[in-house]
Amino acid sequence: MSLNHEFFLLPNDFQISDRIDWYYHNRNTWKNKVEIPDDIILYIFDILNWIPTFNPESKVAGHGLNYYGVTFIHKEGVEKLLKILGKWCELILEAPDIINFKGPTVWREEENGDTFWEETRIKIAKRVYLNEIEGLMKFAEQALINEQYIMHYGI
Repeated sequence: MSLNHEFFLLPNDFQISDRIDWYYHNRNTWKNKVEIPDDIILYIFDILNWIPTFNPESKVAGHGLNYYGVTFIHKEGVEKLLKILGKWCELILEAPDIINFKGPTVWREEENGDTFWEETRIKIAKRVYLNEIEGLMKFAEQALINEQYIMHYGI
């Protein structure tokens, strides 16, 4: 089972203090939702740190997504997200049909007792990768048009 990051389009009058209850009651039924696989988020995570965001746990405005928690992306952040993802799509268009990128380093234990660190590789079709990123871009465009914001819920 793949881990996913969830993005929800929310109205501007949404009460941030209600985020946890809202999430548990609406996460599976909310229609304005996009899920992006963790592998894709991890690959661009450093670049996503350029996006202005709000951390509701610390109540501090900052940059980037909370990998394990909730992050809110308001208008300025949504605009930056669109620019970054647009440029990223242009770059991915230059990739081969199957993108092969570095995954996590994991500890392996063999049946014979050998143990070692292994650098994993993740393969994904370029078209699938672009579809995921473009889906998030359309979502962000909708947020700008409707003057809404995005709640990101990490893994």
